[in-house]
Amino acid sequence: TIADNDKLLADVGITLTGKNIFGSTISLTTQTNTQGEYTFASLFASDDNGYTVTQTQPALYKDGVERNSSGAIAGSDLTDTVIVMLSTSNQLVDFTEQNPDTATISGRVYFDENQDGTIAGNDTLLANVDITLTGKNIFGSRISLTTQTNAQGEYTFANLFASNASGYTITQTQPALYKDGV
Repeated sequence: TIADNDKLLADVGITLTGKNIFGSTISLTTQTNTQGEYTFASLFASDDNGYTVTQTQPALYKDGVERNSSGAIAGSDLTDTVIVMLSTSNQLVDFTEQNPDTATISGRVYFDENQDGTIAGNDTLLANVDITLTGKNIFGSRISLTTQTNAQGEYTFANLFASNASGYTITQTQPALYKDGV
């Protein structure tokens, strides 16, 4: 079922292969329209092996669960191929996608006593420092997040999609009693 927050994917390659009931080899390719729909029209029924419908996996997404006219297909999130037995009725094959894996960016803010760029026992971990992450993710959405360091001087930005080619920018608000270090 398509929900309001689902994104319909255009220009996804779909291929149908197999043999019809007369033994003729069928190989058709199309792309999804702006509504994420595709159609292979005027097909004769398939032979006993059915037609194979294959999706070219969209680059920014992980494979989701596929559906046919009977519902969700168990284990189909591991493949982009669905077998369809076509008789005289229309058959439905939906390919669903998942968002790509997310990542975390984290770090620490500390007063580096000897300015060697590594935390040592005499360095001071700085709490309550504002850290901002900005940029665009792979989907083109602007990202602007702010957090503060904890008592151990640590900050984390979790559940981030990959950035676009320009990357993310991490900025600290300079703590009042300190100069910028290495």
